[in-house]
Amino acid sequence: MKAKANVSAKISALTRELDSYDAEINAILAYKNAMRGRSDRSSKGPKGRKTGTLKQRVLAHLKNRPGLTRADLIDALGIKGAKGKEQSLSNLLSSLTKTKIVKRVDGKYNLA
Repeated sequence: MKAKANVSAKISALTRELDSYDAEINAILAYKNAMRGRSDRSSKGPKGRKTGTLKQRVLAHLKNRPGLTRADLIDALGIKGAKGKEQSLSNLLSSLTKTKIVKRVDGKYNLA
């Protein structure tokens, strides 16, 4: 049982580390695109189609890492600096809270 707990702790730590690398890569790509005068295209797949809705991506992040703040989600989703997308995230979090899909405690969001 102790070995299982150790492996689980290592997996959690590696998942957090991977998420931070993903956020860093998304920030670098957004910066490079901004310097080229392009909009953020990191959330689009082939031929410009979106790879997942914002709601799906937010729920996936909250499932993997409960207790994220709005700022944490902005970084994890790679939408920092995109005011329209940040506002969409705020509206989505409000809607998810009102429909009781997500709980907010002390500014941190968790799946209900």
